[in-house]
Amino acid sequence: MARIGQQIRDKRVLRLIGKYLRRGVLTEGVVVRSEEGMPQGGPLSPLLANIYLDAMDKELEKRGHAFCRYADDCNIYVASESSAQRVKEGMTRWIKRHLRLEVNEKKSGMGRVWERGFLGFTLNRKLEIEATTQSLQRFKGKVRELWRSCQSLTSEQLRDYWRAYMKGWWEYFRLA
Repeated sequence: MARIGQQIRDKRVLRLIGKYLRRGVLTEGVVVRSEEGMPQGGPLSPLLANIYLDAMDKELEKRGHAFCRYADDCNIYVASESSAQRVKEGMTRWIKRHLRLEVNEKKSGMGRVWERGFLGFTLNRKLEIEATTQSLQRFKGKVRELWRSCQSLTSEQLRDYWRAYMKGWWEYFRLA
């Protein structure tokens, strides 16, 4: 909240954010209090991530790194594997020391740009934008789920759900 308070000066807004963060989440009909952090998928999550991680952006810029960050997803681009290892270790230490956050090692990795996905996209060896294999698998799974015959929906409802899903998917992945 102190870091957020450096960017947002309105006490009423800060009070609302504080209440939201302390409110907890509803799990199976029971409110579970939050001790720290932001509920996953919460509407404030991207905004607060951008405010909180702005210091990391400034540190990466200061170090001269090319990077792309969206909320808490970040890719840092370097020229070699040894550089990648050095930057990963250095930034992990910096994030822990200055932001007091833990980097999820399972979600962190290194690789050529065509080996790594970012926000559901990847670049192929020709540097063309593609949907990741995982994105396509999730799409196929959702299509199967939408067209299961055991649903108690009319053909029109199925069609409408299908159209809504396809429209959203297409709008997001149309670059690919």
